Amino acid sequence: MSLIELTYMGQTKSLPLEKVKILDFARSARVWNSDHGLTGAIMYGNDFFIQILEGGFYDVERVCRKINRYSPCESVIRLDCRPLKLRSFPFSPSLCISQAQLINKLPSLEDALKISKLYQKEQLLYVTRQFSKYYFNMGKSQTASCV
Repeated sequence: MSLIELTYMGQTKSLPLEKVKILDFARSARVWNSDHGLTGAIMYGNDFFIQILEGGFYDVERVCRKINRYSPCESVIRLDCRPLKLRSFPFSPSLCISQAQLINKLPSLEDALKISKLYQKEQLLYVTRQFSKYYFNMGKSQTASCV
């Protein structure tokens, strides 16, 4: 089976994005992803979330069709879709991390996550790639939970 990685972002105009909506979205994603062999991560802030999905092409494309229906955000933007050799999140159907937690783990990403730069595609992809490398290099399973 060939693997792909899809990265997309949800945005909201009504600030802040309710944490309970993100938590519900992450729980739902975790169950669906686990049942369909998908892995990945959700990163969220006050007015956005970014999700990285890893899995077989067919299963990831099925998720794409559902994203707009179940997203807690008003708009969803596909940032990237690329072939993948190894999963960055092999033990997590949907790891969930807040912007504050991400900055705590990777302080070098703080500037890239500032609001003034937030909606630039290159910055968002940079953040997701750095987080994926960090998580992959940890080399161990993490509990998939939102905090």
